[in-house]
Amino acid sequence: MSSTTSKTQRIGIIVIAVVMAIGTIGSFFIMIVASKNQEIDLKEQTEKQAKLSEAIKKYQQENEEFQKKVTAEANELGPKYLAEVESYKSYAQPFDGSKVTELGIKDLKQGDGNEVKTPDDMRAYYIGWNDKGKIFDTSAKDGKMSAPFNPSSAIPGWQRGVIGMKIGGVRELTIPANLAYGDKSRGEDIPANSPLKFIIFAIEKSNLKAPELPKDLLSEGGSL
Repeated sequence: MSSTTSKTQRIGIIVIAVVMAIGTIGSFFIMIVASKNQEIDLKEQTEKQAKLSEAIKKYQQENEEFQKKVTAEANELGPKYLAEVESYKSYAQPFDGSKVTELGIKDLKQGDGNEVKTPDDMRAYYIGWNDKGKIFDTSAKDGKMSAPFNPSSAIPGWQRGVIGMKIGGVRELTIPANLAYGDKSRGEDIPANSPLKFIIFAIEKSNLKAPELPKDLLSEGGSL
């Protein structure tokens, strides 16, 4: 009986040893696979980040070149309009702001170019003044012209008021406060709830196109 028990015990010990060995090998194998997977994931992520960094570097270079072209274009375009913009500054006269309840449009010069159907169809030079007749901003300053402005990012009165202009045209806009800056103050020259007037010069939009980062790289490698 004792010899049989001893043999059974030996078999049990062997089985336990085999199971433990298999478990150890299995665990070791799993650790190796997991480690390899981590290495692969890390490698893929590193490659994606490298591609994104290269794309950002290329974008920055292209954007620098783009900005140089924008500046060169503005410097070439400005002198052609400087005298005309300066000549309209005399239109900046006091007006009764209490009577400005809706958008007023008055064409001072008809353009002969394409018709503006959306604010993105043009750029603009401008003169802006308050109801006291004070010019608070203009494209013509100290004998120089700033870069033309895109009306699509302007106040609602601009966005509505430029529709129907033709490139080369000049238009006066009388803008009620709710279509200007509303109850927000923009400094002492534009208190809250101020109606404003602008003269807009419709300039042909630029053919220059700003560079963009590849969207697929941004979605894979993260965002700026």
